[in-house]
Amino acid sequence: MRADHRHYQVKRRLAGDKPEVNEEWICDKGRFGFRYGRENRLKTPLVRQGGELVPTSWHEAIDAAVAGLVGAKAGVIAGGRHTLETAYAYSRFARTVLGTNNVDYRPRAGSAEEAEYVASRVAGKTLEDSVHFQDLEAAKRVVLVAFEPEDEAPSVFLRLRKGVRKRGLKVTTVAPFESRGSNKLSAEVITTTSGREVAAVRDLELDADTIVMVGERAQAVPGLLSAIAAVCDESDARSVWIPKGSAAIGSIETGLMPGLLPGGRAVSDPEARAEVAAAWRVPELPSEPGLATAEILAAAGKRELDALILSQFDFDQLPASAVEAVENAKFVVAFDYCDSEATQRADVVFPIALLEEQAGTLLNWEHRHGAVNLIIDKNTAPMTELRILAALADALGKDLGVRTPDEAYADWQRLGTKASAALKASRSHVGPNS
Repeated sequence: MRADHRHYQVKRRLAGDKPEVNEEWICDKGRFGFRYGRENRLKTPLVRQGGELVPTSWHEAIDAAVAGLVGAKAGVIAGGRHTLETAYAYSRFARTVLGTNNVDYRPRAGSAEEAEYVASRVAGKTLEDSVHFQDLEAAKRVVLVAFEPEDEAPSVFLRLRKGVRKRGLKVTTVAPFESRGSNKLSAEVITTTSGREVAAVRDLELDADTIVMVGERAQAVPGLLSAIAAVCDESDARSVWIPKGSAAIGSIETGLMPGLLPGGRAVSDPEARAEVAAAWRVPELPSEPGLATAEILAAAGKRELDALILSQFDFDQLPASAVEAVENAKFVVAFDYCDSEATQRADVVFPIALLEEQAGTLLNWEHRHGAVNLIIDKNTAPMTELRILAALADALGKDLGVRTPDEAYADWQRLGTKASAALKASRSHVGPNS
């Protein structure tokens, strides 16, 4: 994506020069969704005093946060709107500074089934072993499950439509009704009622020339992700998971889930923990299973956790009890670029930089790396979350290990994926005469 700016503001967005991804096209949300952060912008840290949030200095805000975090049993919900580098910093901060696996990027409830599916089918992949945009239009058949591409991923929708019109691609969608998007794709609609999606998926006849595209909403139907995995394994069909947020894949690959470490490594694997601990130069990583978003909020609300860290967090996809949980929490630190329901309930608030005020990387559903360029280089812009986390770590007597996006990206790249680490280990045991 290309951004034009003037007077320290983004004025226009256009499609970037990446035809293998966008074919020089951009959706309306991408084109016009750049005015965020212009209202209620936070410009200075806030600390709660006498029941009211009052402006304070960065030093005083960090001291106040440290007072609530030192020795605390904490939970971290990072919101899923970050660059890869920021997500990596949160993952490392939680494990090495706070000593916990209570960390999640999802601003919604999840399930054990979703965590297993993501760990086995999504995490630890690279661009080379993923489904690509070009594969969609070249496939013989694409099956959509809990996924409406015209609404959720317009760039994907256009590739599918191109394949339908020019290459005879057959599209099948498992859905409760025929949508305008499925009509435009001339899709075969397998109509299902709520809860019957599992049976519909099990009855699908797939083959190796089929791609199954799975939407994030599939996690809300018990057994659906497991059924998708099973039918794909039985038929050799390929599958790809399409999350709603642009930062979801980067969050997963950096270990921003309670059961995952960077590169798709499992927290439950002692060798993986030892490998990451060595890379992060700490004696060991926490082995206790972590809590997911809903569990973190519930534990904080019951005061079973001493502290709660929320980053760019909103309650839109959570029940009303989530608001009450944050209000009842012992101590809350919030990171955000504007005033929100979360910041209003926090004890310490850190203002953060907008996406265009920092550099970094995003991973799309292909696991393709895309650069986030620093567009607004303004001295008065707040610090990035990466810098704030490094400062908090210093104040807590720990070393985060990374302080800039370049350092964070290089550190993550050195770790690699679980597959690349296993390959490297196997080669290290192969002698010259083997």
